[in-house]
Amino acid sequence: MALSLKQDRKLTSELLAHCGRIIRETRYTPVNLRSMLTNEGAQSTLRRISSRETSGLARLYELNRPDLAIEKYVLDSDWATVLDPAIVTQCRLNLGRVT
Repeated sequence: MALSLKQDRKLTSELLAHCGRIIRETRYTPVNLRSMLTNEGAQSTLRRISSRETSGLARLYELNRPDLAIEKYVLDSDWATVLDPAIVTQCRLNLGRVT
């Protein structure tokens, strides 16, 4: 299911705030993720990053902080019920691949 423009902006804002949390708690800066969110919005970014395991996800696992992964954020939020099911499924698969 496609998000409305308003929903996409809200999710983008939430994910950018989550990037701030990642930086504060790990000192790791997800530069590419922040750039994609800013330039493309949440839904497009999630579609791109959920299609494969990303270096950011791998880095969070190296830091023992998979709980901060964007994929985890999506799965644990209400957004999982309104996003395209393919994105949600792929987020779940990505998290399983790096464990």
